[in-house]
Amino acid sequence: MCDDRRKLLVLLGSGSSIPYGMPSVREVDELMKRWSSERTPFQSQHTKTNAFKILWDMSERYYAANQYGIHPNYERVLGEMTALASWLSPSPFGNPTMEALSGCEPFSSLAWSRESPNEFAGRQLILSQQEFLLEKLARYIRECCKRDFPLAPGFSDYAKFFRRLQEHFDVGIYNLNYDTVARTAWPEAFSGFDEWGFFDPLIVAQRRKWGFIYHLHGSVHHCISHSIARPWIVWKNSLEEEFTDRGVPPVDMAQDFRSIPLTTLISGGFKLDQILAEPYQTFYATLVRHIHEASAILIVGYGFGDLHVNRAIQNRFALSDCDARPHPKVAILEKSSPERYRTGRLEIHQFWSWQVKHTLQTSFHDGSKFQSEDERRIEELMEKGECEIDVKNRSAIWHGGVGKAFIAVDKFIEWLAC
Repeated sequence: MCDDRRKLLVLLGSGSSIPYGMPSVREVDELMKRWSSERTPFQSQHTKTNAFKILWDMSERYYAANQYGIHPNYERVLGEMTALASWLSPSPFGNPTMEALSGCEPFSSLAWSRESPNEFAGRQLILSQQEFLLEKLARYIRECCKRDFPLAPGFSDYAKFFRRLQEHFDVGIYNLNYDTVARTAWPEAFSGFDEWGFFDPLIVAQRRKWGFIYHLHGSVHHCISHSIARPWIVWKNSLEEEFTDRGVPPVDMAQDFRSIPLTTLISGGFKLDQILAEPYQTFYATLVRHIHEASAILIVGYGFGDLHVNRAIQNRFALSDCDARPHPKVAILEKSSPERYRTGRLEIHQFWSWQVKHTLQTSFHDGSKFQSEDERRIEELMEKGECEIDVKNRSAIWHGGVGKAFIAVDKFIEWLAC
């Protein structure tokens, strides 16, 4: 190994937590559909329009014929709700494109708001349902996190994996999930909040040490504080406490009067608008810095669906051909399906593969690091416990799932440390 104290940046996606009882995106999709039919505070017996369901059905029809692996999910639909709320707002607080869409199918089926004496009725209904869904999700994930993770099958391998990484690297984790799986494995990691639960952006921005877990998109430990002295998000250690998961969004949170929900979770479209609030803006700023500081990057169970994260990585890798610093080694721990074979080849039309290629500025062949002359199928690599290695020998994809990867920790330490 070259250097056993290099800086290792870890990105945790939803796939890293699913083995320990956290819901998958598909499971949340179904929960959102069910929750969307429930009554929200702004709905009455005369107004039961389910904006989430309408937009979900529209998205399904829109994506039905595509061959790029793009499908509707709850985050896409929540983003469409934000856009639609803007379109249904009167001038000058909405979007001028509403004039182009007015009276056209399928927009006309959503024009019910104009029948109301309140010009903002449609906007309020959509946003209240959106906030309601995010509040339901926060409470659901919080309940899931009350289980005893150390007793979950395979969790000891998960915890050992990160302990071993800390023996060889200065580790910093950006958790893109809301759950407490990573923090259970590494409870002493710096969270960005002090012992009283308050966030200090200056301390986080000036901190040079690593050894942190930052929740870029919110956490079940986050609670909205209505304190005049300390507004916005506070951290509560005990999940048994009372939590406030939504509040009144400020008028200056987003561009062009777009209303962004003030919730403890960052989800859906327009995430760059959502992360303008603290602590997320500071965490995103430090993410950019830490990507440039990192000697190696480990990506676990991430679907490359967050453009603001992808571009932060891509901007660093775009410098690699003209920058004097060595290119960070990358390992991606993923559970692949057969249609993802030959990751670097665009003819398979897989959105995930396309995002990997462009985010990391790399391409892949079918051979392994050890037998590059052979064109092996991904199943063979998985059976032999080997990674797919890109042609520049800089990035590796483990297709066998995160659980098996945690057992093979030494293999990844060797790869990332050189």
